[in-house]
Amino acid sequence: MLVGNVHARRSAAQFGDRRIETIGSLAGEGEVISVNTLYGRGESWTCRGDAEGNVNCGAHATGSSEFGGQARLLSPGEYEGVPAFDHYADAYDYFVYLGPASTSLPAVTLLEDDG
Repeated sequence: MLVGNVHARRSAAQFGDRRIETIGSLAGEGEVISVNTLYGRGESWTCRGDAEGNVNCGAHATGSSEFGGQARLLSPGEYEGVPAFDHYADAYDYFVYLGPASTSLPAVTLLEDDG
C-alpha cells in the first residue's frame, strides 16, 4: 500500500497535544516498511492565497531539503544528527531523496471570467 507522509509513519504522529495513530503505528512489527520521500529546492505548481483573499496560481518556489545531488536512497549517516530529522527517529524505515522539485503544469486549465 502506498500512502502519504504522515500516514506511513511507524510511530503515532504528535501535533501539540493531539496524538494521531497511523497505519504504521497500528500495524504489527514487520508488517509495514515505511518510506518517506524528500525533495530539494525547486518549483511546484500551486495556488497560494494572500491575506486579502487574492489567489495566485502558477509556479512557486518550494522545497527546503537539507540534501542535494542526485536522487538516491539516503544512508543513515546522511540524516542522523541533522536537527530537522530529530522527530523522525522512529518514524520511518527509509528516506528517499528525489532530487530537486520541478514544476508540472496542471492537467486542467482554469478559465478566467472575461466579464
